[in-house]
Amino acid sequence: MDFSFKMYLSKTINVAASIAIMIVVCQGVAQAQRADFSGAWKLNRQKTNFGQLSEISVPVQFSIDQKSDSISIDRVTKNGQDELHSYSEKLPLNGNTIEVMTNLYTKKITSIHLLADSQLTEVAQYVDYSDNVRYNGTEMWVLSNDGKVLTITRDDKANGLSYMRKMVYDRQ
Repeated sequence: MDFSFKMYLSKTINVAASIAIMIVVCQGVAQAQRADFSGAWKLNRQKTNFGQLSEISVPVQFSIDQKSDSISIDRVTKNGQDELHSYSEKLPLNGNTIEVMTNLYTKKITSIHLLADSQLTEVAQYVDYSDNVRYNGTEMWVLSNDGKVLTITRDDKANGLSYMRKMVYDRQ
């Protein structure tokens, strides 16, 4: 082999090794930044925008227990008579769909995806007791850098209309 080919081969190996190291480091950083939503959360009414809907359309508090492969959520809502109601759901973090009955006697067909940073997304379809679709909802959860504030942007679609809300929860 001549000298120039050896130099070319050496540089190519160095570049390939550098790229491999950067990929491994980036994957490690992405895993380290994986958000942990675990804890008790309470609605911050002053920072929340209910959009066109009333306060009873969102949970007033919830608690979350997040594991490496699933997330358990206990949601507490208020009805029009100011009575508290709750329901629980355990969702796999791999995007598989599950069904759960909400406190409104509505079946929720949902999946959740944990993103590599401080976000997750939930896509749900709400079906009444006659299996008629009432509405479809998408939530984007964003955890603040310090982990003390959770902002959930929710978009529900029903009958060709879209209902946007932005809920802000404080960690308790």
